[in-house]
Amino acid sequence: MRPVSGGADQDMAKIYNGLIRNIEGLSKAENAYDCAFDELSTGGFGGWRVLTEFSDDDAFEQDIRIHPVDSAATSLFFDPAAKAYDKRDAQFAFLTTLMPQSDFEAKFPGAQVVSFDQEQMNSSLCSSWFVNDMVRVAEYWVKVPIMRNIGLMSDGRVIDLEAESCVMDELAAQGITLKQERKVKSHKVVMYKLSGSGLLSGPHEWAGKFIPLIPAFGKVTKIEGKEYVHGLVRPAKDAQRIYIY
Repeated sequence: MRPVSGGADQDMAKIYNGLIRNIEGLSKAENAYDCAFDELSTGGFGGWRVLTEFSDDDAFEQDIRIHPVDSAATSLFFDPAAKAYDKRDAQFAFLTTLMPQSDFEAKFPGAQVVSFDQEQMNSSLCSSWFVNDMVRVAEYWVKVPIMRNIGLMSDGRVIDLEAESCVMDELAAQGITLKQERKVKSHKVVMYKLSGSGLLSGPHEWAGKFIPLIPAFGKVTKIEGKEYVHGLVRPAKDAQRIYIY
């Protein structure tokens, strides 16, 4: 985080940077970054994710963690209309994982395991999605449009009047009053868990305004509006073919 001019902002930036470093240290985030770098170096695309976990088995406090995304090229998919390099403007994203059928039935009792016609499956473009005795589960992250009522306080801060209504009396006791308010178009981020048969759980609301899935790219080229991604392997293939020949 980069502070603007002013001592208070610089102090707050130091606090945030310290919190981020603590999250990275407890998460062993270097493993997630290294995994993403290995995948983008070879295939051109990697990624990691941010999530929350309970701090202990008998606790209600949750900690922020950074985890790797394995095989991002075949499991992490973003809104194709997103233009930002880090996909922060994506309206939706999918993250898929494979789990043994026995684990799936234990975790989602009553959920239907759908089979596919073998001939159709083998000839389809999605044949790699289906593995014997494994079930693919998808996290569907989406931004849901909402209206928010925000207020400008006399000390310069801007707050969500509905989310922070419980502190208005405390602010008033400190002499901080509401100067202006207005409604703005905003969104909330929610996640659904899906299988091939339908909805498994959700919606689960995320405490943030961005989808907590982060892509990492190798070389990105855009030709006639279409995005092409590659790593170090693709430009070396022709030279290797000539050498083998």
